[in-house]
Amino acid sequence: MASASLDTERVRGWFETYLEHKCTCQYCGFDGSRSLQDWFQLQGDHLIPRNVAAEYAEDNLNRVISCFYCNLVKRNFDPALGEFKQVLNREVQRQLIERARIEIERRKQESWSYGGGPEASYRFMMKRFHK
Repeated sequence: MASASLDTERVRGWFETYLEHKCTCQYCGFDGSRSLQDWFQLQGDHLIPRNVAAEYAEDNLNRVISCFYCNLVKRNFDPALGEFKQVLNREVQRQLIERARIEIERRKQESWSYGGGPEASYRFMMKRFHK
C-alpha cells in the first residue's frame, strides 16, 4: 500500500513540474504546449542526476522539464559538478539550469561541427551515448 502512495506522490510531483515549467524545455525553450505532438517531445529530467545525488531524486526542485533532444544531450551531466553541498532552493535551481543549458549548447555545437546539422547531431549523440 505504501508503494502505491509513493507512486502517486511521484506522479503528482512530475505533474506539478510540468505545470510550473509551462510545458517548456528549461534548457532550450521548446514549447510543448503548442500541440499534442510537441507535448510528446517533453520529458522529465533530474537536474542533478539520480546517480550523483540520490537524496534529491524526488525533490521537486531537482525536477525540470526537458525536450527529448536536450535530455539526450545532457544525459548524466551534473551541473553541480559533483560538489553539491547546499540545500536546493529556487535560486540554486536557476543557477544549475543555466549551467546545464550552457553545457547542452556546447555539446550541441560540438556535435554539429561534424556536419549535417541537428539531424546528424541526433545520430551522433545516439551513437555516443548508446555504446
